[in-house]
Amino acid sequence: MKKQAVLAALAAFALCAPVLAGAQEPVTPTPSTFVAWDAVPADQGVTHYTLYADDAEVAQVTETQVAFPALTPGQHVLEVTATNQVAESERSMALVVLVIVTAPDAPGNLRIITARWTPATGWVPTWEVV
Repeated sequence: MKKQAVLAALAAFALCAPVLAGAQEPVTPTPSTFVAWDAVPADQGVTHYTLYADDAEVAQVTETQVAFPALTPGQHVLEVTATNQVAESERSMALVVLVIVTAPDAPGNLRIITARWTPATGWVPTWEVV
């Protein structure tokens, strides 16, 4: 009978897996790119969420969003779990993302810089447009 009570208590604290929000599209990460998911009901006592990328833990947070993790270009699988005082939930449904990193803009204003020395000022750079 005691075993059944323990199992019932564990079942009462069983967690629903969080659900990741957002489309499954190519992503070009910026400082304002986040991964977000739906919160687990408050009565389940969630202490934190864990974000996984390709089966590796990349973040633990108490909120329902986190800055997009630094991932290499290519396809990645994101999943999230919720943890309370008893256990960690199953992983959420996977969100497959394609990370695209574009090349930066080309530098501009290419020029030659020369320096001239005078006793009063020392070396002073002068710019000459070529």
